[in-house]
Amino acid sequence: MVILDIRVPDGMKLTDELKAVLYDDGSAFEEISGILRDEVEGTLRAGDFIPLKPATLEKKRRLGQPDTPLTATGTLVRTLQSGVNQKKHRAFVRRGKQEVYGFFHQFGAGRNEKREWMKLDDAVEGRIVSVYQADLTDRLEKFSARVV
Repeated sequence: MVILDIRVPDGMKLTDELKAVLYDDGSAFEEISGILRDEVEGTLRAGDFIPLKPATLEKKRRLGQPDTPLTATGTLVRTLQSGVNQKKHRAFVRRGKQEVYGFFHQFGAGRNEKREWMKLDDAVEGRIVSVYQADLTDRLEKFSARVV
C-alpha cells in the first residue's frame, strides 16, 4: 500500500482554493488505477505461483484447463475492477465480487495455498509515487502562477 501524507506547517491555514488544488487528484488516480490493474493482470497471466498439488493438476488436465494456478477459466482476470474513489481519494483494483477463490488464494485460506496475486513490488510503488508527485507538482505550479 502506498500512502502519501501531505502535512501543513503548524499555524498555516489552507485557503479553500489551495485545498481544492490539493484534493483535485482524480487524473493522477486514474493513471495510478491503470498501473495497479496492469500489474495485477500481469501477475495473474504470468502464473508464477506456488505449484499446484498433483491431484489438482490431474483434475485440471481432465477438464482441459491450463496447469498454472488461478488461470483455469480466466474469470479472475476478466472480472477485475479498477477505478477511483473520489470521495476517499483512492485508486483501487479489486477482484470481482463473485470470485471468492481469489480472496482465498491471496491470503491462503482453507485448503488453498497462499498465492499472492495482488501485490506490488518496489518498482511499481515508485512509479505510483512518481505519477502522484508529478501531478501534484503540476497542480501546485499552476496554482502558484495564478496567485503571484
